[in-house]
Amino acid sequence: MNTEYDRSTLLELGFVPFAQWKNDDGGVTYEAHQNIPSDFDTLLEKKDVLYAFVCDNKVLYIGKTRRTIKERLYNYIKSKESSRQSTNIKCLTGIKGLLSHQDGCVEILLFYVDKQLQKLQFGGFPISIASGLEDILIEKFEPSWND
Repeated sequence: MNTEYDRSTLLELGFVPFAQWKNDDGGVTYEAHQNIPSDFDTLLEKKDVLYAFVCDNKVLYIGKTRRTIKERLYNYIKSKESSRQSTNIKCLTGIKGLLSHQDGCVEILLFYVDKQLQKLQFGGFPISIASGLEDILIEKFEPSWND
């Protein structure tokens, strides 16, 4: 894990605090961040979103979803250890481990660009800023759950 980059770096890039993971009857769920804008439900329906899991200012995981963020987070919630989705299992195991500590907290940050604002193109094709950032952020931050 690269300690040069942390939560504040993501905030400077335009990530927003969205929610935090919490325990839920042996599993996990998430609840809106206390400072989340009133359009939380609208944010849940965003597609082409870059997201990060953060604990104690350390970036643990960076991911991207083409589906809505609500659908992607649901996959973490419903993951089973018998699942073939190793990323979901790794993140879920890590989240549960951190939440098992009395003051454990895992925050979810989001980065998205509305389609109307995204104007980057190559050869007439739109370029996803979230997709373009994902690989370089993983390379620079070296999040431990992205191994």
